[in-house]
Amino acid sequence: QYGEISNAIKVLSHQVEIGKEEEGVGVIRFRPEITIRQEPKKGQVVSGDTLIHFEKNGKYFVILCDGMGHGEAALAESRLTARLFSEFLRAGFRKEIAVNMINSTLALKADRESFSTVDLLEINMETGVCEFLKIGSAQSFIKAKGNIIEISSKALPVGILESIEVETHEIELKSGDIILMVSDGIGEAGEGIMKMS
Repeated sequence: QYGEISNAIKVLSHQVEIGKEEEGVGVIRFRPEITIRQEPKKGQVVSGDTLIHFEKNGKYFVILCDGMGHGEAALAESRLTARLFSEFLRAGFRKEIAVNMINSTLALKADRESFSTVDLLEINMETGVCEFLKIGSAQSFIKAKGNIIEISSKALPVGILESIEVETHEIELKSGDIILMVSDGIGEAGEGIMKMS
């Protein structure tokens, strides 16, 4: 089922790209540098997290998903969610629509409970404005001029509720600002030592 949904999205994405002109992109003033570090849970061979990043129409997208559980099963959930989200965004769907379509897809899985967190960062490379969309994900942090800003949300992961209300957080970045996105393996380590008081 997931494979067929993914294939359908790829076809739709291709048709959308053929049928429309590329959106105009202004002057690119910002270029993000991405560093990724993953480690599996102790006793597991693979991490249950998936990260996808790509550029489209003057915007840079980072998608971090954490599947339910750990190991191969969690990786399958997070990989599906991240891949679907990426394909929806590449096809031109709005973030809110993409999230609800993915939520419905995960809810279709009848053999067992299935859910994944979604942590999306969208950076406008012309203006430096970034937008966070967080669903069930751990907090993110921005280091700006020596100050630390925490971005968090109390929304449940996709695949649990029938519908999701999407909440976004918008911040204007400056050159040299640092963004740290983590999964709950880091965010909740050491009894939540990364949580700001």
